[in-house]
Amino acid sequence: MRRLWGNTPPTKNVFDMSKQTCEVCANEIETGEPVFSVSEHDAICTECYDKLEKCASCGDRNAQDEFEELNDEKYCSACFNNIEVCYSCDNTVNTRRERYFIHNDDFYCRSCAQECSAYDCEACSETISISEYCQGEGEGYIENWLCYPCWERKGSKHHICEHTTCEIKRSVLDEHYWRSSPNSNASDKAAWAAHRDFFKQFYAFCLGDYEFNDFILRKGALGYGEYGWFDTTAKISTSINTEFSDFVAGLIRDDNLFVTHKLYGQVQPFAEAFQKHTVFQITSEGYEDEDKQSMWRYPLNDKKKALSFYVDYIARDQLLKCIEERKMPDGSALIKKLSKLIRTNKDLIWEKYSHYRRVWNAYKTNAITLKVPMRIGYDATVHKKVVSFNEEVGSCQGRDYSETLGFNHISMQTNPHLYLLFYDPKNEQRIIGRAVVRLWYKRTTIIDKPHKDGWLDKSALYVMPSRLYLSKYTHAKNDFYAAMFKGLNEWLPKIKQSLGAKEAILCAYKSSRHDNASVYQYLQEANDKAFTYANTDGSGEQLASDWYYPIWKEIPSEEATWCYYADEYQGEQFADCEPSTVSRYALRETYNGNLAYIGVN
Repeated sequence: MRRLWGNTPPTKNVFDMSKQTCEVCANEIETGEPVFSVSEHDAICTECYDKLEKCASCGDRNAQDEFEELNDEKYCSACFNNIEVCYSCDNTVNTRRERYFIHNDDFYCRSCAQECSAYDCEACSETISISEYCQGEGEGYIENWLCYPCWERKGSKHHICEHTTCEIKRSVLDEHYWRSSPNSNASDKAAWAAHRDFFKQFYAFCLGDYEFNDFILRKGALGYGEYGWFDTTAKISTSINTEFSDFVAGLIRDDNLFVTHKLYGQVQPFAEAFQKHTVFQITSEGYEDEDKQSMWRYPLNDKKKALSFYVDYIARDQLLKCIEERKMPDGSALIKKLSKLIRTNKDLIWEKYSHYRRVWNAYKTNAITLKVPMRIGYDATVHKKVVSFNEEVGSCQGRDYSETLGFNHISMQTNPHLYLLFYDPKNEQRIIGRAVVRLWYKRTTIIDKPHKDGWLDKSALYVMPSRLYLSKYTHAKNDFYAAMFKGLNEWLPKIKQSLGAKEAILCAYKSSRHDNASVYQYLQEANDKAFTYANTDGSGEQLASDWYYPIWKEIPSEEATWCYYADEYQGEQFADCEPSTVSRYALRETYNGNLAYIGVN
């Protein structure tokens, strides 16, 4: 049988049917067996051929002792002249047959060149491999010891000076910007260290690329000059609870649901079950004046037989409390009890109350009632925790968007905005909800010369929360929006007094860049009777924040923004400041869209 090898040289007389003699061993080669021809030998049998030395690179065999040895491998003279040793792994590389790279006059095999570092990017410390270095030699990013993304950023950035359209003396918040000094107290030093550590860690990829201000704004729940929080508790009761309360109240009053009770006679089971929250007017004969009313007790005669009646009053607040706590007035399980009562008359009930079938099913599965810690305010250390939350819920204000939409999330350290945070009732250190609260004023007509209030009418303060991100209880999102506005309304008098406004107005945005619904729509869908609404006309309001100083004076040109991300289409305006101020540049956010005025009862 004929044998084939990948590097076997041409054989001689393979199809010659005459017998031949091996020139090495002198044995006769059988007819049909391969005959090999190597250098000075024209006929060699397979056995002798296999004994010949073989080049480790090309696979050629030679009967003469002409092989060179390197790293315990033998090479023919042709290959040996092209063999180099990889500087990293010490394996040999045939420079005529294999891919290789030369770095600092040393040879590298293809694999090692892809794994070994030529240098680390001077901006972000990303490793540039030897293979990338060699293939990109002469490129701008290689010449500047950068990675390609950092080189792109370096060539495509904007400076805030390119966007200024007016001049102001200074921001009204000027005196409240600070940085740590040797004379700072321990609390300030710790807060500053936390900010700087996070800043350096998050922006390590670009700290050498963009110019920035090294200060932050001292702000909190009571305005400027100190950090602090307004703490309250949000009561979350899903709107399905209220709808279900309406359903149960209807069942209590229904005269067509009487059933026969073995002890009492004809009984209305729902009215009997919730008798502690019901006032009855007895219609049976023999009962007059005050005897006709039975308060908080199902009407029975002296013989413990049911009397005829109609329901005069239901204590709806107590009924709703039962539904929120999922307990009957006697403390038993509400769902179990009502399931039993509904089954006794299900055909009549679902024929008459078919529109409540969805409510009943939703109440059994999705209704929640809980108390959630809520905080409004700011401090220098909270921002890092919020960014971690942002990443948990997939917000664009996190690391995945650090070079684009999330680049300037750090502006929360210098702008006038505050955080509104919900915390896990079972772990009050864990954030489960986040919104940004912006403080707006009406804009006056812009004039040429600087104005101490930045051309703002500060008699009225407009308080407007952004869209709300949740990591838990997302099925109750509408109800968290309602709780958010109730908490803000509770805090409103304090911030009004601190900022010296004559009135503080709670408002909701009527548009959203990413959510399916606006803040206003979420609030409406909560169906909470505590709220009243007044809408602006089509022209909308002309609002602006206080002027404030930026952290970043340069940003990437892609999708990065100068202000905190504008979920509700907020705008930006830029100004030059006098040289004596903390910053030569200031900016403020603007809003021209429609909004709803929110009243809370």
